[in-house]
Amino acid sequence: MKNLLIFILINFFNLHCADKPEIQKRLEEKERRRAICLQKKQLLARLVPQYQQIGQQIEQLEREIAELDPQDSPRAEALPMEETLIQTSPPLPARSPRRFNSESSNELLKFAALQSARRRGSPECE
Repeated sequence: MKNLLIFILINFFNLHCADKPEIQKRLEEKERRRAICLQKKQLLARLVPQYQQIGQQIEQLEREIAELDPQDSPRAEALPMEETLIQTSPPLPARSPRRFNSESSNELLKFAALQSARRRGSPECE
């Protein structure tokens, strides 16, 4: 009986000691997350007023532009992109599919290469 009690106590002690590093890791992780959250809140508290101020400055500049030249105003009525494309595109033949000549296919290849370079952040595109 005495041996059984000692065995139980030793096992309990071993288990309890084994949990301490795990508990310590969890507490450290929790503290790290709390610190990151606090830093985010502080950064937002500092940046939100700056963002609002910049937004007000943009609105003021847009109003000034509209006063100086209403046609050049960013808020001037513009045609939607689809309408401008429809107006500038040549009409397609009703029965034949659109075919590209070698010049337009080269232009398409150049455009695709430019787009992929932009996605990679190549300095050639900027």
